[in-house]
Amino acid sequence: MTLSTFARAFFVAMTIAMSAAAQTRIGPPMLTTPGADEWYLRTPDTVSLYIREFGQGEPVIVLHGGWGMDHGYMLPALNGLENVAHVVLYDQRGSLRSPAVAAKISVQKHVEDLDLLRQRLGLNRVTILAHSMGTFLAQSYLEAHPDRVKGLILTGAIAPLNDSLHSALGALSKVGGELSTRPEVDSELKKAGLLNKTDMTDQEKTRTWRIRLAGINLYHVDRWREVEGGQVFFNQTAANAASRTMPARWNFIPRLRAHSCALYVVIGAQDYADFGVVQWHDAEKQLPNLKLRVLPEAGHASWIDQPDLFRRTVREAIQESANCKS
Repeated sequence: MTLSTFARAFFVAMTIAMSAAAQTRIGPPMLTTPGADEWYLRTPDTVSLYIREFGQGEPVIVLHGGWGMDHGYMLPALNGLENVAHVVLYDQRGSLRSPAVAAKISVQKHVEDLDLLRQRLGLNRVTILAHSMGTFLAQSYLEAHPDRVKGLILTGAIAPLNDSLHSALGALSKVGGELSTRPEVDSELKKAGLLNKTDMTDQEKTRTWRIRLAGINLYHVDRWREVEGGQVFFNQTAANAASRTMPARWNFIPRLRAHSCALYVVIGAQDYADFGVVQWHDAEKQLPNLKLRVLPEAGHASWIDQPDLFRRTVREAIQESANCKS
């Protein structure tokens, strides 16, 4: 089976947008950014990257998941952080607001884009907050430019050591499938009158899809209305193009070990990206500088499952990064 085949099953699950819905809100309301500075970063190869800035405090660049997703689903995760961080989000090349042809999309290009953004912001070093596949980009950037990274905050994090990309994608796809069919998912489908229903309206088909999507990404499936996106917000072509350029194996541990500022991993105890947090617990033994924060009863979108704990932890990480002078 090819990497592209594995990647399709895995990345579709990894890259769902998780912006907030108005109903049954758990935790603070969705962060809106009126007056945010929106602009386009022009790259040397003529791709225009959409940038959104707001807040005040420690400059933090936010890397969304993907590949191929947009930045919007990360906004609810940033609630309560706008007073401690100058937040900079962007759509990675090929994502919704930053269109690019497949030939111009690669992991190396993503690394170059991040460094170009850092330069345009006038930062010598940058604090990075990343989610899901964005954590692979963050670790790749650290590998390429260790002197340009200040704090590193990885959520829903991809393991820093991997010997077989094919095996990892296959295992993760299997876990994602199991999560989407667990009893809690069927319970929500039953409540909505959708369990085993075959003749559905378009609204019902979408609702079913959203519930199963929440089953993969949330511990508390009853909060499925807080999971939106995917579909037009997700670019499969961009996902495939970037995934084809990923290495078959990687080891970021030496570079992470040498990092002198804040190094946080914030991950749900039931996060399918590292189900049971097995790999990060193993990495912790090799990384004395790692602050591993495992959030109970939380999945891949841990800010929905544990909003207060998630934000307190990320706030702590940002403040520690701001104080790092080395």
